[in-house]
Amino acid sequence: MVTATRVERNPLSIPLAISTVSGDDVQRRQLLGLDESMARVPGVYITNRYNDSRDLRISIRGFGARSNFGVRGMKIYVDGIPSTAPNGQTALDGLDLANVNRIYNWRDFYARLPFAASGTTTFERFFYGGGQYSNASALGSFANRVTVGIDVDHMTDDRRRFDNLNGQQGPLGFEQDEEADTVGLYLQDDFALHEQVDLQAGLRYDHVELAIDDRFLANGDQSATLEFDEINWMVGAV
Repeated sequence: MVTATRVERNPLSIPLAISTVSGDDVQRRQLLGLDESMARVPGVYITNRYNDSRDLRISIRGFGARSNFGVRGMKIYVDGIPSTAPNGQTALDGLDLANVNRIYNWRDFYARLPFAASGTTTFERFFYGGGQYSNASALGSFANRVTVGIDVDHMTDDRRRFDNLNGQQGPLGFEQDEEADTVGLYLQDDFALHEQVDLQAGLRYDHVELAIDDRFLANGDQSATLEFDEINWMVGAV
């Protein structure tokens, strides 16, 4: 069963691409990096420089490829907990592959991040915030399930940079506070048209706000705010 669909479902009843990497497949590798285990997953491309300061670069169906390093443009869950920051970046250097029991890769247009029709990867081992409500009831003589929910993320970074004077900390050259806030509202419906035919539809609205408060004013005030709003929809049958 998979849970990236917001409600637990059999993979055979989902009209989208899902791949599973078993724990045995992960454990018989050298455990140097995630690229060893996911090299055979269709649509997934991983580059690994084996440099802990750079992390992996992962792209799903081309999304994430523009990043010089790191994971961007996709949602990563570890043990069901979102590991992706509100600014869309994920760090995987803290993931211990020796404890990974299963990896799910979900390539879809369903619960995507704003402006990126990429996918979701879930790591299961041995919410930021939000809530969800799901109701299964009959619609006439047909079974129907409606799910509504909200995702809320917030992140604050205090960034400072000093000059390096032959290994000694020099004068301050950069200081700013960065905030990222995301709010996502979603609605899904699963309608059993027949014993062997399910109709599925989904609608999601995302609001993203990125703000910078410049505290190093020697080169001018470069404070700024950037906002995005996007609506994504999906219709499928299986």
